[in-house]
Amino acid sequence: MGKDDKIKICIFAGGRGSATIADALLDHPRIDLTILVNAYDDGLSTGQLRRFIPGMLGPSDIRKNYSRMLRSESPSQVALRTLLEYRFPTPMDHLPAVEILAGLAQLSPSTGTPSEIASAFLALSLSCAQKISRALTSFLSYYTTQCIAGRHFDFGDCSLGNLIFAGCFRESSADFNATIRTFTDLERPSGRILNVTDGEALTLVALKADGTFLPDEASIVSKQSVSEITQIFLLRNTPSEKEILQLSQSALESRIHSLDSLSVEPLLNPEAKHALGEADLIIYGPGTQHSSLFPSYLTKDLGNTIALNEKAEKIFIANIRTDHEIQSETVDSLLHKVIYYLNEKGRVDWPSQQLVTRCFFQKVQDGIDSSGYVRFSRNRVQFRGTNLTESNWEGSSGAHLGGKVADEILALANEQAGLCLEPLPYMVSVIVPSLNEERTISQTLSALRLLNFAPLGVTKEIIVADGGSTDRTLALAQEEPSVRVLSVPQCRGRGHALRFGAEQALGNIIVFFPSDGEYEPRDLLPAVKVLIHNEFQVVFGSRAIKCVNVADRIRTIYQRNYLGYFIGHYGGMALSFISLLLHKRYVSDPLTGVKGFRRSAFRSLSLESNGLDLETEIIAKISHQGIFLLELPIEYFPRTKSQGKKTTVWDGLKALWALFRYRSRTYAKTVHRDTGLQRGGVHWNAPSIGQSS
Repeated sequence: MGKDDKIKICIFAGGRGSATIADALLDHPRIDLTILVNAYDDGLSTGQLRRFIPGMLGPSDIRKNYSRMLRSESPSQVALRTLLEYRFPTPMDHLPAVEILAGLAQLSPSTGTPSEIASAFLALSLSCAQKISRALTSFLSYYTTQCIAGRHFDFGDCSLGNLIFAGCFRESSADFNATIRTFTDLERPSGRILNVTDGEALTLVALKADGTFLPDEASIVSKQSVSEITQIFLLRNTPSEKEILQLSQSALESRIHSLDSLSVEPLLNPEAKHALGEADLIIYGPGTQHSSLFPSYLTKDLGNTIALNEKAEKIFIANIRTDHEIQSETVDSLLHKVIYYLNEKGRVDWPSQQLVTRCFFQKVQDGIDSSGYVRFSRNRVQFRGTNLTESNWEGSSGAHLGGKVADEILALANEQAGLCLEPLPYMVSVIVPSLNEERTISQTLSALRLLNFAPLGVTKEIIVADGGSTDRTLALAQEEPSVRVLSVPQCRGRGHALRFGAEQALGNIIVFFPSDGEYEPRDLLPAVKVLIHNEFQVVFGSRAIKCVNVADRIRTIYQRNYLGYFIGHYGGMALSFISLLLHKRYVSDPLTGVKGFRRSAFRSLSLESNGLDLETEIIAKISHQGIFLLELPIEYFPRTKSQGKKTTVWDGLKALWALFRYRSRTYAKTVHRDTGLQRGGVHWNAPSIGQSS
């Protein structure tokens, strides 16, 4: 792989389950992403459209993935996304619906067209508007002939994008895969979408362990009993009521045999075969497994194609939480079904390690109710060669934090191909250490919550790492919305709290910010901006740069404590000069409480100090790893010892000693430079099939 080559990634996806992961991968300029879907969706308006146009598969997952590939930098693509995702209200009379479609087909929205549709259509590029015009003209022509034949279509809750797709289907001579090419050519997307199969219109059905027969895709995703779905099947025709009745009267094994005899193995799309054969990474995404993901794996020759690509990492990303169709499933059972279906239900026998090399699954955080999460049993893993990574992947409820998954994937690419691909920043984790700060904690957290990092293209999380407060600090922190509050087990100091908070962080930018009210939260914005846009991996906020008279500031803190004043005045200078002497790095404010890091740089330090000596350990290690440090001026509002100032002379002496300690230890080791992403989570290898862990 050349310096400027792109990493080729194929991800099996549904409509929304893999959305956050796909979004993060699509954003990276060095990733060439292909999203592989099946189109067996037959619920609600999609199912009605399939019945109205025989031979057409469901377009919804195609539309959803195409919409997320349209980028916000292009006004025409933003407008197209609005059009594709617009849904007609329910109920919707056919006459006004047809009038709206006819106006768009004539490139002149009618007076009855909703304003959001009219304005979006007028914002399209001329080429895109003309393509939509042709598609809707084709759909309306078909609709008219069906109306004459007495067949009508209910437009209520139907997306405009699905109707445009249906028009493209008619334009493409009912060739489903050709339709996808026509549809995704409306505006050039940032990735590629492929149907896994040759496009044959099949019906998805399933059988549950309690004998319940689920006759279509819509029933598979619907609310149902907790009994496990035993198997899924693809049939040429929707089962009749008579056939369903006959099935219900036979034993479970007999039902499985009957459905197997009726099953069809769809043929693999040649474009999908080529993409999988060339892929550097293949991802089995999360989502509605039995309805959206597993049906793709039933495709003939798919497992063979994946197994023969020996260079690719093949990653199964487990669902974080359960849904209607996997209530009784575990990570282990889902992984077993992936292998089973890729092996064509046992008709071929590819070893598991040639089909899945890695598995990412959720580590349920301490103190969180684990019910509703997809469970994992280390003792039940039976897949040789599958590397297992347990981590906290959860962003919002049940959804993967796409940026974190993308970071781990890029780290694998760096390992595998010897690359140095930088991750895209996606989240700032603000770590707030606390210990008996009830007077300032609420004000600090409120100010941090108001910080807006969105203009920098990242989100934020705030983590309070409490070191054992005995006052109301914890209770007050827990009252603040959107703040994660963690109690540090057996906390041994401020450094320990910071390290613990950073271990729990989801973001790939880590920022330290004290809870004592001495610092200005707005100063985090320029620090984070530097970490995102510049070449610096570490930023310190310096209290010394803006300070006119250091002596006056220290006198304010220590007042009549002359020994404290003397040590505070000259101790800080001593730390700076000894740092320069021992580590060839002059830092104007070594003990600043505001620090920011790229996560890869932070992890490379392998920090171990528990107190204020963590600050000078950081300086020593970044110096000898050759990591550049930028100091930015920040505001500082010192408080006195009587107001709760906790730093002592002993803390300063430990920080000073750390500069000497880590000089000798650092030189005793090989100098390490941060050359890319460091992989996170807990990793281990699984034993072979049939062995216990």
